[in-house]
Amino acid sequence: MFLLSICLTGCGVESALRKADKHYALGEYNEAANFFKKAYNGTKAKDKQRRAEESFMMGECYRRIGNIAKAQG
Repeated sequence: MFLLSICLTGCGVESALRKADKHYALGEYNEAANFFKKAYNGTKAKDKQRRAEESFMMGECYRRIGNIAKAQG
């Protein structure tokens, strides 16, 4: 049961990242930011490199839509 929950959590993060990348490539930055945030929240705190990448991409999305306060946050 434990292994199944880990797989589902990891799969959810991967799915969110795929969707985020797709929306980002299409210029749909608001949607992409939402999926990057979902991936960030699903990534373990110990995985600092991955969380940093997701956080950076969220900031880029917010910067591109003109929400500088969230981009800096």
